[in-house]
Amino acid sequence: CITKLQITWMYKIIFPIYASFIPIGLYHTYSKYLSKKSSFLASYLFILIKPFYIIIPFLTKQLTAEIFLLLILMLFMSKLHKFKKMLLLTIFGLSLIVSHYGTSYLVVVMMIFTVAFLKIFEMLKKEKINYDVKIKSYMILYMIFTLGWYIYISNSTSFASLVSIGNTIAHSIFNEFSNPEYSRGAYILTKQSPLLGRLSKCMYLTISGLMLVGHLKILFDILKSKLNFNLLIYLAFSTYWLCILTAAVAVPFFAVMNPYRLYHLAFFILAPFSIIGTIFIFNSIKKIRMVDVGYNKVLRFLTIFFTFFMLLNTGFVSEILKQPPYSRYLSESTILNQNNNVINETGAFYSGIIETHDMFSAKWIKNYKNNSINIYNTLGWGQGNAVLMAYGHISPKNIYPIHEQTTNVNKDGYIYL
Repeated sequence: CITKLQITWMYKIIFPIYASFIPIGLYHTYSKYLSKKSSFLASYLFILIKPFYIIIPFLTKQLTAEIFLLLILMLFMSKLHKFKKMLLLTIFGLSLIVSHYGTSYLVVVMMIFTVAFLKIFEMLKKEKINYDVKIKSYMILYMIFTLGWYIYISNSTSFASLVSIGNTIAHSIFNEFSNPEYSRGAYILTKQSPLLGRLSKCMYLTISGLMLVGHLKILFDILKSKLNFNLLIYLAFSTYWLCILTAAVAVPFFAVMNPYRLYHLAFFILAPFSIIGTIFIFNSIKKIRMVDVGYNKVLRFLTIFFTFFMLLNTGFVSEILKQPPYSRYLSESTILNQNNNVINETGAFYSGIIETHDMFSAKWIKNYKNNSINIYNTLGWGQGNAVLMAYGHISPKNIYPIHEQTTNVNKDGYIYL
């Protein structure tokens, strides 16, 4: 309103600038415990995870919440005075809650998990932790405000949805455990992919495996040493997000938030463990095989690995080799000029863009439709609800989905092709 900037440029300039602050903040956080080179590679890995540059800049509510999540993480790892830290944590926590309900619910559970995790560690080590923050008080305050906001201020819609989803998960967990038909995470891991898609999947699994090794290594190191509040907090957060990623694959209906977005959120905390895991594996090889593998050689290996990962993820390799899966940003002409053997790539391309004729058709129906007649829509994103809402000013409540199994289409309804 102040700058009179068009909303298009908000998405093209302002929100990408916001997103660019996140890896810088993560580098600052990681460098408290890792070397500068390792911290750089960890924050670079965070950037390489696809949702960071494909999904998050357009999901402005989640992006805003992630800024506050980053600030919370930085505060927990800082050495500020207890009162200042608690005050800022409260401000940023409340800001996160009003930004995005999905992220705020995940953080609520993270706080509860962290309190339980710290208690277990105290019992195992028989040692008291020197708390920098009154974590229990903060957790209670955060929970109260979250529940209050989403029950009373937001008409309890998202809270009711959460309860309904929890009920569905509880009823299906014993019958459909890790079933790809009901788990979005399991479906992504098991679905058929072209050669480069399978290679990309293998690289993601390799990074996840290295992350798990690194996490276990730090866990055993902390069990052997004197308890440190900041390190324990970080370990608690990372253990929680590992549990979230496991549940996204194994638990039916758990991944209500897109699994790609969950993976991206998890790498706020988990990215450094991939570096730690790689260094640990190379050091273990050095001890067993007596191979001279220095720290700098490990970092060179990771640099080459991440560079190829970046070229594969962005679609550069696909475009050079003319092989799917393609990127609609780099391979428009390749996709549209290919034969029908890979028609799914053409469909995926058109489902993510808004064509000129879609825009004009949405404007036409806005001007000429009978408001008492329903609109039935056959597609999603680019050619579906988005264009009807943006250019036709039609409420999503008045748009009904239609697919092969739909039998209840009113004969007087509009069908938007």
